[in-house]
Amino acid sequence: IAVLAVRRWRIENGDYPESLEQLVAGGYLKTLPADPYSDGPLKYAKRGDDFVLYSIGADFEDSDGVRVVKSTAKSRFEKDGGDHVFWPLQD
Repeated sequence: IAVLAVRRWRIENGDYPESLEQLVAGGYLKTLPADPYSDGPLKYAKRGDDFVLYSIGADFEDSDGVRVVKSTAKSRFEKDGGDHVFWPLQD
């Protein structure tokens, strides 16, 4: 829902929001999306012509939206490091 809200904001306002709080204030989200691995909301940042939306992940460390991809990973929620990134999508 948060990804869709960010993308809708851009369509209607011409640029991505500066923060997720803008989406709540603008009525695009009812509340900030919770990060299941921290006490706060998901992390969001504008990056060039795109944005990143992520959870700090099972290692409980903010890796600035960087995934750790392992060929032997059994789950994308593996505890060996990296963030759980909701956007941008990757194969």
